[in-house]
Amino acid sequence: MGSNATHVTANDIETQIKLRSGFCLDGVVPRPVATPTAGALVITEFLANPAGTADAQREWFEIMNTGATAFDMNGLELARSGVAGNLISTTTCKPVPAGGFALFARSADPALNGLLPPVDDTFAFSLPDSNGSIEVRNGATILDAITWTTGIVSGQSKQLDPGFLTVIGNDTTTNFCNSTVPYGDNTNTGSPKVGNTPCP
Repeated sequence: MGSNATHVTANDIETQIKLRSGFCLDGVVPRPVATPTAGALVITEFLANPAGTADAQREWFEIMNTGATAFDMNGLELARSGVAGNLISTTTCKPVPAGGFALFARSADPALNGLLPPVDDTFAFSLPDSNGSIEVRNGATILDAITWTTGIVSGQSKQLDPGFLTVIGNDTTTNFCNSTVPYGDNTNTGSPKVGNTPCP
């Protein structure tokens, strides 16, 4: 072999096999992906009709870990109802601590997304102003889903009232209200990656 040949060790092969079998890298050590327990992943906020230029790149939604232990985002699928979505396929472990939030957006570039906080992953589908939906799936299992028909106001996210932080509570559209506090570049209102305030 020449001097540029690649040498694969047994440890490298073992790591590769594990990463294909429900493991992720925690630093440099493979560990099993911690999938969300039933009811622990809740969609808590979304911005479907952003204001400003390049508004499609400013769409986003947020999930909260309402469980007692951390779970990983690895292997989850972000989607709209009835269509193929975007798989979180990184090999690096992407945990959400108990009580913590994760943010998904059309763009991870702060210059395009309205200066959002750090985005945990991106999605390619649009969030329509009417008759829209969001699903987070683990394989064939829908972990949480929300739908809306109308009531989307330009430049204002829809926030789930903290009194209804469950996968059942966010099924009722009246448990969401329009946000009022600006974030990022002050073009839109919302509380990405921060707890919501009670609805009026």
